[in-house]
Amino acid sequence: EAQDEHTLECVIKATEDGIMVPVLIGNAGKIKELLARFGADPSAFEIVAVSGAGESLQKAVGLIHGGKANAIMKGKLESGQFLKAVVAKENGLLTGGKLSLAGLFETKKYHKVFALSDMGLNTYPDLEGKRIIIMNAVKLLHTLGYINPKVAVLSSVEKLNPKMPDAVDGDALRQMNAKGEITGCIVEGPISFDLATSSDSARIKGYDSPVAGDA
Repeated sequence: EAQDEHTLECVIKATEDGIMVPVLIGNAGKIKELLARFGADPSAFEIVAVSGAGESLQKAVGLIHGGKANAIMKGKLESGQFLKAVVAKENGLLTGGKLSLAGLFETKKYHKVFALSDMGLNTYPDLEGKRIIIMNAVKLLHTLGYINPKVAVLSSVEKLNPKMPDAVDGDALRQMNAKGEITGCIVEGPISFDLATSSDSARIKGYDSPVAGDA
């Protein structure tokens, strides 16, 4: 459902930057109108006309299975409707592992893009769930060119407290990383948000870690 203003703005920019070669599925007339409004040439884009969101999603799934697309991007439809198509067994998109959600953020207050996971699919994961969430996020970041991302397993404290499950899990995940059970990244945990994102806070508290202030 590519007839969404914000989506098409991103797609045009990403296309200009050489990040993607898009296939725009949805209301062809509105898609062309929006492309022209944003100064893009509609004839330079592959546009697939469909009658609605259901057909749009099935067309996208078909492109994936046909080897003509590598990823599906959500346009003008609800997240729940989008994810329902992703997790539906009959669509065959899942590879058997646990699905998790990661968001990429850029802010003037931080010195680089950072990822946050899980933002909505797994609200109360156990230790194994957190391990899988980390590995999924690391795989995503590797795909984007980040070779050895620094992972901060957040807690309200930066020391192991047996009475705090999130701190216990953070310490366990850090140990898994040290033992080679979680690879391709540097895991620190438990660690508070201020220490994970502020080198000044880490310096004031005397907290020494390669992840501190640089997650």
